[in-house]
Amino acid sequence: VSTQSTGIVNSSGRTAVLSDPDGKEFPWSIKPLQELTNSSASLLLRYPSLLYFTSPPETKNQVRELLKNLSEQYDQKDEIEMLFFYATESYLISTVRGMTGVPMRGPTVLMLDPQAQMFYQLNDPLLDDVKILKTFIADWKDGKLVGKPFKIISKGMIFFVALALVAAFFLYYVVFP
Repeated sequence: VSTQSTGIVNSSGRTAVLSDPDGKEFPWSIKPLQELTNSSASLLLRYPSLLYFTSPPETKNQVRELLKNLSEQYDQKDEIEMLFFYATESYLISTVRGMTGVPMRGPTVLMLDPQAQMFYQLNDPLLDDVKILKTFIADWKDGKLVGKPFKIISKGMIFFVALALVAAFFLYYVVFP
């Protein structure tokens, strides 16, 4: 999706149109805060992203509000610096955990840097402490964190890529022939 004045605002135009068929959010620019879903997962491989995985599902709204407040503190109108993702129950959580080797237990905060193919983990995140998250982001930006490489190709990622290809085929040949 592109506009004459700003150029490309979303390289996943089909997904944007399908998720907002009435055009209420046109021109469908990429939002800094995202729930980790099939349609948003591809952004993880394009932009640095802070991911907050939590359980149980009852904490989803609390985490979303925390990240919403945090994401609004970063001016990203001209260029996307980073995205903020939250998830409670999704097979994509296990895909990301598989890419990083992070265990499947408890709340987890990760910074995923796709260009460096590195991830950074915040240990024992507190759900209500925005200061800790801001410090984590600042330390990442300043290069103070020690990262670990992540595997782009894993069994979960192969499944995700296959699923994305099936979805793209369906959209291209069935929905928008």
